[in-house]
Amino acid sequence: MTGDEIRTTRERLGWSRLRMAVECQVGFETIGRWERGENVPLPIFQSKLQQLAHAVPDARSLREGRERESGIVDPGGVDGESHPDDQT
Repeated sequence: MTGDEIRTTRERLGWSRLRMAVECQVGFETIGRWERGENVPLPIFQSKLQQLAHAVPDARSLREGRERESGIVDPGGVDGESHPDDQT
């Protein structure tokens, strides 16, 4: 992974460099060096970073999850169908 890909993965996860360092079991400074392209992660860390990148949900999934958590509901129901509880 490139430094930009590492940073993008971290940001999509909503993690600080410290959190990423803890998850990868490396020093905080190491994450910064990887992101800036000063160092390249060893293969064992590349594997962990790839796993994290694949675990990142896409933007649509993130938005839908936030809506579910906040209680925002589509007033038309799923695919515009009404629900039995609708009182229209």
